[in-house]
Amino acid sequence: MRRFLAMLLLLAFFAGCSSKEATVKKGYFYFSGDTKGVEISIDKGQRFGIVTGQNNLYTIAFGSHTIEIYRNDLKLVSYTFVVHEEIAKEIVIQ
Repeated sequence: MRRFLAMLLLLAFFAGCSSKEATVKKGYFYFSGDTKGVEISIDKGQRFGIVTGQNNLYTIAFGSHTIEIYRNDLKLVSYTFVVHEEIAKEIVIQ
């Protein structure tokens, strides 16, 4: 009986120590409008070109982010927005 209880206690201990993956909460955004020659930078990161449309979602961690939009190396706007979990936000470029 003592062995059984000891084994049960060890089993419960090791089950509690199992690895659990942390879930990262994320949101999405997409672009619409005139994006010819447009590049963006998110949170002062490296610039990259974009593709428009709801089918071209960009994934980002939820929270507050700053996006800078450039056209032909000229900064058009710096915009701070909040990404909510599992919600897609449209960013219109004119």
